[in-house]
Amino acid sequence: MAVKNSYEYYKYFYYVAKSGSFNKAAKELGNSQPNLTRAISILEERLGCRLFERSHKGAVLTREGEALFRHVQIAQEQLAAGEESLLSGQKLMRGELSIGLSIEITDSLVGSHFLSSLAKFHSLYPDIHIRVLNKPTLLLVQEVKDGLLDLAIISSDGKEKADISQRILYTFHDVIVAGLSFKELRTKDIPLKKLGSYPWITLWRKMETFSFYNSYFAQHGLDLEPVIEATTTRQVLLFAERNMGIGCVFLEYAAPVIESGHVFVVKTKEELPERHVALIQKKDHVNPTAAAFDKMIP
Repeated sequence: MAVKNSYEYYKYFYYVAKSGSFNKAAKELGNSQPNLTRAISILEERLGCRLFERSHKGAVLTREGEALFRHVQIAQEQLAAGEESLLSGQKLMRGELSIGLSIEITDSLVGSHFLSSLAKFHSLYPDIHIRVLNKPTLLLVQEVKDGLLDLAIISSDGKEKADISQRILYTFHDVIVAGLSFKELRTKDIPLKKLGSYPWITLWRKMETFSFYNSYFAQHGLDLEPVIEATTTRQVLLFAERNMGIGCVFLEYAAPVIESGHVFVVKTKEELPERHVALIQKKDHVNPTAAAFDKMIP
């Protein structure tokens, strides 16, 4: 069934009803009050009923007006949603997406999950320029807050961060590994504090991972003083494999080397806490491109 009246009339009706004033509606629409008054009068004449009760206080819907408004409101909101969806889609056809990856996890857990999602995104939006930067977690958090990055994938303890929205992607577990020259550490249930005399391989002191474990170990009487500070988990594992010290690595990442027998897990009395890989974005900042990529990461 065809609509007998112009969409403009219903749009004017919607804004007058929503604001309760012809004057306010005219200002919001960038139109004049006489034009809106004339349009509503024509609409009332064609529908055969009064839609508003006018007074010096404004415009109040009549019973017939309220019935019409329920339908017009749905239509107007659907049109606005459709327009926003179309504009968002157009933005996704071009532009830039800047992604930060924590160097603490890039070589390990992020790899397969991140690359498959990025490849899917690129195939759908080939004209979007993508920048991928590797930096420490603490720096990535700050750059997301400052709007320098659209999003970042970081290692996280799961705690909320100011001005940041965080989505936990998955959880992982660390283990302490040692090379074969440290065979005396094959003993089970070693207290952490007894490992203080061994050479430790850690990530940089300025990285969040170091701060996390330095704090945790201190609670159990272990003063963490590394002899080697590495850039990536891969380096920590390689150095441990060559008997240069002991260090913490992700179990999932180190599993093939552990199974090969080149390193072994040091089983401590205290279980190491679980950690998370999280996707972070600036809170209350809507970025259609980043949102589209976020949806592709399971």
